[in-house]
Amino acid sequence: MRVISLELHLERDALESKDVAVLCQRWKLTEADVLYFFVNATPITGEEWHALYDVMDCDYRGQIELGGETYDFSINGVSFGVISTTTQPVAAEMYGCMSQCAHLFPFG
Repeated sequence: MRVISLELHLERDALESKDVAVLCQRWKLTEADVLYFFVNATPITGEEWHALYDVMDCDYRGQIELGGETYDFSINGVSFGVISTTTQPVAAEMYGCMSQCAHLFPFG
């Protein structure tokens, strides 16, 4: 597993709230943090995502290499992530990592 690219992304709504914008802009994830997240995260269903996870208006996005294949990923500021193929983003896999990864998230 290898991180190819990593970039913080803020949605427009995050910029409208000064407090949220400051927390988002201070949030730092390294390549090692991304690997830690996906190694420790577990797959979650859409139902679990809706019931257990909030969504913040900032996330890290990039590409990751798994088993010789390149995938897109995002990690939201409240402890869930998504991995999808570059050709079929609809077939995304969701992952959650609440307690073990709490130190990585400003909103967790």
